[in-house]
Amino acid sequence: MPTFPVESPHFGHRKTQYTIKTNGVSYEVSPSYYSYRFKVNHTQKKQILKDVNCEIKPAAVTAVAGPSGAGKTTLLEILAGVIHPRRISGHVVVNDQPMNPTVFRRVSGYIPQEDLLFPLLTVEETLLYSARLRLQGGLANAKRGVSKLLLELGLSHVAGERIGGFSSRTNRGISSGEKRRVSIGVDLVHDPGVLLMDEPTSGLDSTSALQLMLMLKTLAKDRGKTIVLTIHQPGFRILELFDQVVLLVDGTVVHRGSLDQLEHRLTLAGHCIPNHVNVLEFSIEMIKTLNITDVELESGFDMVAELLDDRVNADWYHRFKYANSQLTEMVILSERFGYNIFRTKDLLMSKMVQSVVVGILLGTTFKNVNRFHIHFTTFFFNLWLVVIIMIFLVYTFYVICISY
Repeated sequence: MPTFPVESPHFGHRKTQYTIKTNGVSYEVSPSYYSYRFKVNHTQKKQILKDVNCEIKPAAVTAVAGPSGAGKTTLLEILAGVIHPRRISGHVVVNDQPMNPTVFRRVSGYIPQEDLLFPLLTVEETLLYSARLRLQGGLANAKRGVSKLLLELGLSHVAGERIGGFSSRTNRGISSGEKRRVSIGVDLVHDPGVLLMDEPTSGLDSTSALQLMLMLKTLAKDRGKTIVLTIHQPGFRILELFDQVVLLVDGTVVHRGSLDQLEHRLTLAGHCIPNHVNVLEFSIEMIKTLNITDVELESGFDMVAELLDDRVNADWYHRFKYANSQLTEMVILSERFGYNIFRTKDLLMSKMVQSVVVGILLGTTFKNVNRFHIHFTTFFFNLWLVVIIMIFLVYTFYVICISY
């Protein structure tokens, strides 16, 4: 069974459009905690999503909304392939074919809520390193793609500015809205057909949030991209940019469709929306009055009965080509690492002093010793090293256990 198409990125070229559908998707986790003896204590499983049916269409902006704890981010991670389809019940299909997370990540971009950027790199350098790692054609092609992307994102005027924003009053860098656009650009350099974002307007003022949403709307309409995002409290002008809304409460879909349809359902339920409240905020407040058994929530599409055969997928993986060789990727990453290190003078000096001190300590350990002392000292040195490593591993495991 063929997988959904994957094309090489070409800026300005209208690529294959992608439709994502879910049928009866449910997801549950087993909360657990760890005592000081590292004994796992399982509690009753917690249902995060319950029988979710939705369809994400191309060339449109789809918003996943709902109160806190409704399962918005979890649904977004499932649609992005971050949570593997094997860990859920139900089906997720892309262009009427079962989702293959490894393939889907190559044609999509997932942008978390936090901006994960290097503060000492400039805007242009940040996008350029991402382009060099993801695009074929070498440095020249990456520079051409980044130049076009800077214009599309409206970042040309800050291309030479550092990202900034790390514990330094003298290095504030670019604004929050510009950082958000850079984060989007990092995943937009390879021109993905699908863009998934977790609360992209969080922490932005109304003007920056509107500018960001207008840019996303343009990407959806002009370049046919499938855009999905989670939203918490959008303003009136941002609401007008949504083509479809998936409204969640307690992991269940209570509405899937346009805002006009949602307003009509509220009217049928006997509600009158106040003038100063938008329809989405009002529906979240009156969520329990919506009838979730409406035919609107039926799947409305035929689900593929058979999943991809593991052997076919394995054969396809062998034909899968990356933009660069492993050696080239190491060179690019080493260059980026060097920029960050040399631009942090305090960190560079501390590492140099650390190396010198450790070298002196290890060198004096074996100075003026005979053969017996060498074997004796080596044994206890290795024993001490093993103990230190074991303590570090146990502590790391404990921290991981506590975090989960």
